[in-house]
Amino acid sequence: MALTGEIEAWDGPWYWMVTFPVLIVASAAMGYRAPGRPWLWALGLVAPVPLLNQLHWPSGAGEFVLGVVASLVVSIPLIVCAWLGAFVRRRKDRRATSEA
Repeated sequence: MALTGEIEAWDGPWYWMVTFPVLIVASAAMGYRAPGRPWLWALGLVAPVPLLNQLHWPSGAGEFVLGVVASLVVSIPLIVCAWLGAFVRRRKDRRATSEA
Protein backbone atom coordinates (compact mmCIF):
# COMPACT_ATOMS: atom_id res chain seq x y z
CA MET A 1 0.00 0.00 0.00
CA ALA A 2 2.81 2.42 0.81
CA LEU A 3 4.20 2.38 -2.71
CA THR A 4 1.02 2.42 -4.78
CA GLY A 5 -1.58 3.89 -2.46
CA GLU A 6 -3.85 0.90 -3.16
CA ILE A 7 -5.07 -1.42 -0.45
CA GLU A 8 -5.37 -5.18 -0.51
CA ALA A 9 -8.85 -6.62 -0.87
CA TRP A 10 -8.91 -7.95 2.70
CA ASP A 11 -7.95 -4.53 4.04
CA GLY A 12 -11.05 -2.94 2.55
CA PRO A 13 -14.23 -2.52 4.59
CA TRP A 14 -16.39 -4.72 2.36
CA TYR A 15 -14.22 -7.82 2.34
CA TRP A 16 -15.05 -9.04 5.84
CA MET A 17 -18.66 -7.79 5.80
CA VAL A 18 -19.72 -9.03 2.34
CA THR A 19 -17.14 -10.99 0.39
CA PHE A 20 -15.95 -13.34 3.11
CA PRO A 21 -19.47 -14.35 4.24
CA VAL A 22 -20.33 -15.02 0.58
CA LEU A 23 -17.21 -17.18 0.29
CA ILE A 24 -18.23 -19.10 3.42
CA VAL A 25 -21.72 -19.79 2.08
CA ALA A 26 -20.30 -20.72 -1.34
CA SER A 27 -17.79 -23.16 0.12
CA ALA A 28 -20.48 -24.81 2.26
CA ALA A 29 -22.78 -25.07 -0.76
CA MET A 30 -20.02 -26.55 -2.92
CA GLY A 31 -19.12 -29.01 -0.19
CA TYR A 32 -22.76 -30.05 -0.02
CA ARG A 33 -23.08 -30.30 -3.79
CA ALA A 34 -19.87 -32.33 -4.30
CA PRO A 35 -18.88 -33.92 -0.99
CA GLY A 36 -16.00 -36.01 -2.37
CA ARG A 37 -13.12 -33.69 -1.46
CA PRO A 38 -14.73 -30.57 -0.01
CA TRP A 39 -11.47 -28.92 1.05
CA LEU A 40 -10.57 -28.50 -2.63
CA TRP A 41 -13.55 -26.22 -3.17
CA ALA A 42 -12.50 -23.94 -0.35
CA LEU A 43 -8.91 -23.79 -1.57
CA GLY A 44 -10.14 -23.14 -5.09
CA LEU A 45 -11.88 -20.00 -3.89
CA VAL A 46 -8.78 -18.42 -2.35
CA ALA A 47 -5.83 -20.08 -4.12
CA PRO A 48 -5.88 -17.80 -7.17
CA VAL A 49 -5.55 -14.66 -5.07
CA PRO A 50 -1.74 -14.68 -4.57
CA LEU A 51 -1.21 -15.60 -8.21
CA LEU A 52 -3.47 -12.81 -9.44
CA ASN A 53 -1.81 -10.35 -7.07
CA GLN A 54 1.60 -11.39 -8.40
CA LEU A 55 0.43 -10.92 -11.99
CA HIS A 56 -1.14 -7.53 -11.26
CA TRP A 57 1.61 -6.17 -9.00
CA PRO A 58 4.83 -8.04 -9.81
CA SER A 59 7.03 -8.25 -6.73
CA GLY A 60 9.58 -10.54 -5.21
CA ALA A 61 9.09 -14.13 -4.25
CA GLY A 62 8.86 -13.16 -0.59
CA GLU A 63 5.61 -11.29 -1.05
CA PHE A 64 4.21 -14.13 -3.15
CA VAL A 65 5.00 -16.65 -0.41
CA LEU A 66 3.44 -14.35 2.17
CA GLY A 67 0.32 -14.14 0.00
CA VAL A 68 0.16 -17.93 -0.23
CA VAL A 69 0.46 -18.27 3.55
CA ALA A 70 -2.19 -15.58 4.09
CA SER A 71 -4.52 -17.33 1.66
CA LEU A 72 -4.05 -20.62 3.47
CA VAL A 73 -4.90 -19.00 6.79
CA VAL A 74 -7.97 -17.29 5.33
CA SER A 75 -9.07 -20.58 3.78
CA ILE A 76 -9.31 -22.40 7.14
CA PRO A 77 -12.88 -21.25 7.93
CA LEU A 78 -13.84 -21.96 4.32
CA ILE A 79 -12.47 -25.49 4.57
CA VAL A 80 -14.40 -26.06 7.80
CA CYS A 81 -17.63 -24.87 6.18
CA ALA A 82 -17.03 -27.02 3.10
CA TRP A 83 -16.51 -30.05 5.37
CA LEU A 84 -19.74 -29.19 7.20
CA GLY A 85 -21.62 -28.97 3.91
CA ALA A 86 -20.22 -32.34 2.87
CA PHE A 87 -21.11 -33.83 6.26
CA VAL A 88 -24.72 -32.66 5.96
CA ARG A 89 -24.94 -34.11 2.44
CA ARG A 90 -23.50 -37.47 3.46
CA ARG A 91 -25.81 -37.67 6.44
CA LYS A 92 -28.81 -36.83 4.28
CA ASP A 93 -27.78 -39.46 1.72
CA ARG A 94 -27.35 -42.06 4.47
CA ARG A 95 -30.81 -41.36 5.84
CA ALA A 96 -32.33 -41.55 2.37
CA THR A 97 -30.76 -44.96 1.68
CA SER A 98 -31.68 -46.34 5.12
CA GLU A 99 -35.32 -45.31 4.66
CA ALA A 100 -35.57 -46.89 1.23
